[in-house]
Amino acid sequence: MKKGTGIILMGLILTQGIPLPSLAGSLSCAPCTIREGITWQPDTCQRPEPPKPVTGDTDEAKRQNILAFNSYAGQVKSYLDCMVNEAEADLNTLASNINGSLKQAQTDLLQEADRQKSLLVPQKP
Repeated sequence: MKKGTGIILMGLILTQGIPLPSLAGSLSCAPCTIREGITWQPDTCQRPEPPKPVTGDTDEAKRQNILAFNSYAGQVKSYLDCMVNEAEADLNTLASNINGSLKQAQTDLLQEADRQKSLLVPQKP
């Protein structure tokens, strides 16, 4: 990939609504900037289905509903934990990628500045 192509590619991804690959969840953008318009959703977490209530006014129906709700509440907690873990993994990956790109851009610019200096500023013998 040529220098600068990554920036152009990222710009196309951000403006064309192409899903961005990530470690765990999915980012998408249609159209947006890096500051707004980006949405995230988990890829591997399964949202729990609410239980179907058992009808009836009997003690057994109430007991089954309580058991079903308790099970559902546990699934909700697991789902929330899963989303947090995926989001944290994605944030870490994103931060690492941005930092790596920033360091490379800084290195490239400083090397170019040194090259320009050697071309424009006379060297002492």
